[in-house]
Amino acid sequence: MSVEVERVDASSSAKLSELLQEGNRPFLVTESVDARIRETFWSPSGLRSLIGAREVSVTRSDGGTFDYTDEGLPLYTDVLLPFAEAMELIASSKAPGPCYYLRRALLTELGVDNDETLPRAFLVTRGAKRSERLWASSQGSVTPLHYDTRNNLLTQMHGGKVVTLFPSSEHERMYPMGFTGTNLLSHVDLEAVDENRFPNFPGELRITVEFNPGDTLFIPPFWWHHVRSREFSISVNVFWQLLPEQCLVPNSIEYLRVMYKRNGLADLFTDEEEPDRLRLAKLAGRAHELGLNGAATLFCAASARMTLQALSPAANGTGADESSAVRRARLEHFILLGSLAALHGKIPKSSALGSMVAEVFQLASSGPFTSV
Repeated sequence: MSVEVERVDASSSAKLSELLQEGNRPFLVTESVDARIRETFWSPSGLRSLIGAREVSVTRSDGGTFDYTDEGLPLYTDVLLPFAEAMELIASSKAPGPCYYLRRALLTELGVDNDETLPRAFLVTRGAKRSERLWASSQGSVTPLHYDTRNNLLTQMHGGKVVTLFPSSEHERMYPMGFTGTNLLSHVDLEAVDENRFPNFPGELRITVEFNPGDTLFIPPFWWHHVRSREFSISVNVFWQLLPEQCLVPNSIEYLRVMYKRNGLADLFTDEEEPDRLRLAKLAGRAHELGLNGAATLFCAASARMTLQALSPAANGTGADESSAVRRARLEHFILLGSLAALHGKIPKSSALGSMVAEVFQLASSGPFTSV
């Protein structure tokens, strides 16, 4: 059994913008790139003429699956080759023999970052951290079950793929490997599920997408996906930053811990936005309602940290009155709880967390704050 993916016409710009703003479920845009553009710019011959002898990193897998050990270590090797030679090798190989994969090559570094040849949907993505990349894979190549921590629009330019997705809400049933910050993987081999080892695997919720030239697929952050190249395949994608609201899912907690240790969740905001303590306090409340107590703790602590930084000198210095000193002490306490959650996974009991959420929201709402 497979759930159907929502399909959107490329001309429905309002619907496309609405779904991207929601950002919580996959959808497929059909006929998103004109056939003439695909054949001229994104075909094997078109890319070879544009990129030529520029060196690229190509990954080799002896069995065709770009797999990992149970500890998350790669079972493949990388080699540098001129682009034209790499494409010939990728196109002429197929599973079950050795397969080759050009992965994550930045279009800017390849010199093919022409917005006029890309889907219009790519243009609505934002942020300096966005990146457009080229992917080329041998027939039969498989990328195992994994998830990403960014938004992803993936466009098929040549050949076909099968993409299988599972919702982020089923995280524990996906039997995830330990989080390393880079390898966000499942122990399950989707093409040969061992029901004895993985009895709760949510096979009934799979969404299978037959991915053909001209199609663009939106893969939300934290959604699990598995990719098989039916034939020699060329794809282009754009990654861009998630919204803080997209972290209200079970498998965001390890990512949030990393982001909190880095700079108190300030990196969740795009370059066009100011970090917003009230937004984080509201997200803490929503996370607590959903039972995502780890996320709620970190959202609270990040809001407290931003609130403390925003307090005016009169409420945050030597001459502060008693109520201001209490406010400061409470904020520092919540920041400490966030550090314990980020560093050691220690989370307050749900009842105590509910009080923490309410108090942090009140503190983030009341001043006096410095003027900007």
